[in-house]
Amino acid sequence: MKQKRIRRQPQKKPSFRGTNPRKREDGRPQGTFKRFPFDQTRIGFMLRYEMPVVYHLLRRLYDRQQPFEPDWHVIELVAEASKDPSFRKAKFSRYLDEYRRNGVYCRRGKRLTPGRKTYYEGIRRRKTEEYIRQNRRKLLFERRNGPGSDKLPGEIKNILKMKR
Repeated sequence: MKQKRIRRQPQKKPSFRGTNPRKREDGRPQGTFKRFPFDQTRIGFMLRYEMPVVYHLLRRLYDRQQPFEPDWHVIELVAEASKDPSFRKAKFSRYLDEYRRNGVYCRRGKRLTPGRKTYYEGIRRRKTEEYIRQNRRKLLFERRNGPGSDKLPGEIKNILKMKR
C-alpha cells in the first residue's frame, strides 16, 4: 500500500509591521493620503495656473472660508458655465473625480517648478491672445464707449498679468 504524501503548509513570514513599531523617520505609510492646501491638489493647481480667472472667481466666492477648499459641486457648476476649453479636457474630469472622492487629501502635492512655470505661462499667454483675437471688435467697442475708455486691447495683457 502506498503512503500518502503529507504536504506542508507554507510558513508565514513575520510581518515587518508586527515586529517593529514604525518610527517617525520612516515617513508616512505607503498608500496613505496627506492633507494639502487646495492650491497643491491636482484640481487646484490646474485651476490656478491654467484657468486663473475661474480660480479668482472661486476665491471671491469663498473669501471668508479659511482654509480655501471649494465644494466640488461649485467647481463643476463653474466648469459647465464656462466657455474655457480646458474644462472639456479628460484631465479636468479625472482631477474633479479625484477631488470628489478625496477632497484635499492626496498622495503628493503639486508645486510650481521652473519648468511648470514656463509651461503654464505659455498656456496663459496663448489663451489671452486667443481671447483678444476672438473679441477684438467687442474690446474696441468697449474702449470707445465704455467707462474708463482709456484702456486698449493690448493693455488687457498687462491687466491679466497683474491679477496673478
